[in-house]
This record gives sequence, C-alpha cells and structure tokens, in this order.
Amino acid sequence: MERVGEVNYHYNGPARTLEHGTRTIRPATLADSRFIYNLAMDPSVREMSTRSEAFSWEAHQDWYAEKLTNGRNRIWIMEVEDIPVGQVRYGRCECEEDAEIAISISPAHRGKGYGADLLRTTEPWAMDWLHVRKLVALVLKDNEASCRLFLGCGYMIDGTEMRMDKSHWRFVKQ
Repeated sequence: MERVGEVNYHYNGPARTLEHGTRTIRPATLADSRFIYNLAMDPSVREMSTRSEAFSWEAHQDWYAEKLTNGRNRIWIMEVEDIPVGQVRYGRCECEEDAEIAISISPAHRGKGYGADLLRTTEPWAMDWLHVRKLVALVLKDNEASCRLFLGCGYMIDGTEMRMDKSHWRFVKQ
C-alpha cells in the first residue's frame, strides 16, 4: 500500500496504476485520445491554456500519438467509477533535468480534489520514468484554480515567464 494524501491506495507496481474504491489512475493509451481531445477543446480549458486557439481532431491525433511514443512524455488518466475525469501530462524539457506539467480536470468533476490527487500520485512516477529532478508548471496568472492547486501540492513560485505573449507564473517542485 502507498499512502497518498489521506487515502490508502493499492499500487500495482511497474504498470504505475493506483486504485482506491471507485478511483483509478492509470497510464493513458491511444484509446484515450478522444477524451483528451474533448477535454482540451472545452472552452474553459482553452481559456486557461497558453495556446487558446482550437485545433483539429487530425492534428490532435498526430500530436497525441507522438506524445505517447516519444519517450519524453508520460500521461496518466484519472477515472472515477470507470469514467475519465482528468489527465496529467509530464514532458521532459530541453534541459533534460526538468519536466513540465499539463493537467486538466473535466468541468463536471472540478472542485472535488481530483486534480491534487492526480498530481500528487503521479509526480514520483514521472520523476522516476523521465529521470528528472524538478517539476515545472507554467500557469496563466489569472488561472486562480491552477495556482491554488500547485501551491497546495507544495510547489513554489519561481518567477514569471512569457510564452506566446501571455504572462505565466512558474511553479517549481524538486
């Protein structure tokens, strides 16, 4: 058993899947492509993304297949009662010592602690698999929910960063 937050989870080893009651955190597969696309296209997700413009299903399929197979990314899905509710992706940065985080929870499932649960559970897995020492999240300055998430999960603000002409807080955890 592995303790995460205040919940005991069953950990199944190398597959990096945790199950607790009706919650499961598992590696993403090609079959999750539609869920991740629909989540990314949600207007509330687009509004808080660095790239706010919509993109095609075809472009997403190519991007997603590459992320699953390039060895520089790890993606996990959280399910509640077998329904996907969120995703987290860690991508190794150019410096090779950091991984950048992208996390989103479906609108109907926000405010229930799933984001913190998903993040805290997968952080050590990502650091292990990607062989990184630091996790970094760039959060738009007006994304209050994500700012609370990262601060609540032990991240520190490490300045600001401009990306695509948008100002972000840079959150870091080592």
